[in-house]
Amino acid sequence: MSNIIENENVIKERFQAWQVPIAFLWGLAEASFFFIVPDVWLTIISRHKLDKMKYRSIGFAILGALVGGTLIYWLARFYPRLVTDLLAQVPGINSILVRKVQVQVKNKGLLALIFGPLQGIPYKIYAAQWGIDYGNLAWFWLASVPARGIRFLVTAVLTRFIWIYAAKWVKFWNKIDLYLLISFWILFYLWYFRRFGW
Repeated sequence: MSNIIENENVIKERFQAWQVPIAFLWGLAEASFFFIVPDVWLTIISRHKLDKMKYRSIGFAILGALVGGTLIYWLARFYPRLVTDLLAQVPGINSILVRKVQVQVKNKGLLALIFGPLQGIPYKIYAAQWGIDYGNLAWFWLASVPARGIRFLVTAVLTRFIWIYAAKWVKFWNKIDLYLLISFWILFYLWYFRRFGW
């Protein structure tokens, strides 16, 4: 019996150790050419507890997004056509959405970068357009923190609050919570890809 408990503790420690690197890599990947948002990971790890490690994971997801966004910014600056064509091939993005972001950035500048991703429009398109328009990189970074951070933080905190209240009302909640969360994300992406296309 003690071996089982020890093994369980080792698994928990290893899981804890990987939370931050996974958040960083997921933030980086989604800010470039991956299409599943880091919010998926952040909600999974924050559903039972919001502690320093979870907030650190949120911070590193933002940092990863900054690195990925900067990569897209520079690639788009030097290869604008190639990057916009590649972005239009990413699931959930099409040429109409790319043109919509071009207009938003032209008309609203950094405000488009801050509010666009909160509307479900991929951050990577704004990063590319800002690079194409030779926007200031420092301003891009400053705008990226709230553009990414607000949603990452809200989804993690909201998930935690839902889990606190659900656990009070549903006796077997801890046995089904991960399945429900994954089901939510699957349904969300089915809706999202139906709306924006695959």
